Amino acid sequence: MNITKKQFEEFPKVDYIFGEYMYKYKMHMDKEYRCFSKDDTFIDVKKIKAWQHSYKINYYNIMLFDKYLYMQYKDTDFSIRDIREIHIQEFLDFSYNVMKNKPITINQKLVSLRMIMKYICKYYNVLPYNIALMVPKLKIDSVKPTSISYSDIKKILSILREKNYGIRDVCICKIIMTTGMKITSVFNMKVNDVDLNNRLLRYNNLGKEFFYPIQDTLYNDLCSYMDFRSSINPKCNNLFVNSSGKPKNIRSFQIAFRNAVIKADLDEAYTAQNLRASFLYEMGRILNDENELSELTDQKIVKQYIALKENHFNDII
Repeated sequence: MNITKKQFEEFPKVDYIFGEYMYKYKMHMDKEYRCFSKDDTFIDVKKIKAWQHSYKINYYNIMLFDKYLYMQYKDTDFSIRDIREIHIQEFLDFSYNVMKNKPITINQKLVSLRMIMKYICKYYNVLPYNIALMVPKLKIDSVKPTSISYSDIKKILSILREKNYGIRDVCICKIIMTTGMKITSVFNMKVNDVDLNNRLLRYNNLGKEFFYPIQDTLYNDLCSYMDFRSSINPKCNNLFVNSSGKPKNIRSFQIAFRNAVIKADLDEAYTAQNLRASFLYEMGRILNDENELSELTDQKIVKQYIALKENHFNDII
C-alpha cells in the first residue's frame, strides 16, 4: 500500500501491535527513574521534566511506527513476532521520502524503536533479538559552526547599545564570549552570582559551583547594568530581567541579536548561538589541543583561569 503524507497525518491514532507494551514500558521507565532519583541528591523540576519529555518523544515515535504497520498490514494476521529489520527500514524510508523528516528526526525514531524493543526482548519472549539494532542510523553531515569575527561583534554590540536597556543584551553577549557559558546557563544566573568586588561570576550547575573571572570590558558594562537593574524594582532574583522586572526571555534576546545583525548589514547571518561557537574557536586557537579544549568546555575551573586571560574577545569594547 502506498501511503501519502496527508493520509498518514489524517489517519487516527491506533492501538495495534505496541499498544499493550507501551503502558508497561512507561511503568518500567517510571520505576527506573525512581531508583535513579534515590541516588541523586539534586533532583529538580527541570530534570523531571526532561525525563518526562524523553518518554513523550519515545511514545510518539513508537505510536507512529504502530500506525504505519497498521495501515500496511491491518488486513493480515501480522503480529509483533513478524517484525523484521525490513519493516523498520521501510518505516524510516517512508518517514524520510514521504513525511520529509530530517535525518536527525529519522535517527530519533530509530532510537525510540531500539529502546522499546530492548525492553520487549528483556521482559517478553516475543522477539529473538533487538532487531532495531540491525538497522543503521542515517549519516548526518556535520555543519561547521560559524564564528563571529572581531570586527562584526563590535558592530553588533554597538547597535545593541542603542536600544532601550541595550546594556543588558551587551552583558549577555560578553558573558558568553568571555566565559563560554551556554545561553541557557547565563539566563539561569541569579543576582548573587555576580561578585563585582572580587570580579567573579559564579554559576551553579546541579550543586557544583563554577567561577569565572570578570574581564575589564565586561566589568564596566556589568556595573552599568546592575545600576539599571536596581532602578526597575525587579520582582525576581534572576540576573537578567525585562523592563517590568520579570525574568528576561531567551527568545527576546535572540530576536534582538538577530535584528542587530540585520541592521549592521553584515555578510554573515549570525545568530546568538554563534557567540559560544566563537569562544570555542578562540580557545581552540589558544590551546591547540583537543583534550584540553574538551576539558575547558566541561568547565574545569583551573583551565578557565589560565586560558580565559588570553581570550581574543576579552578586549571587545
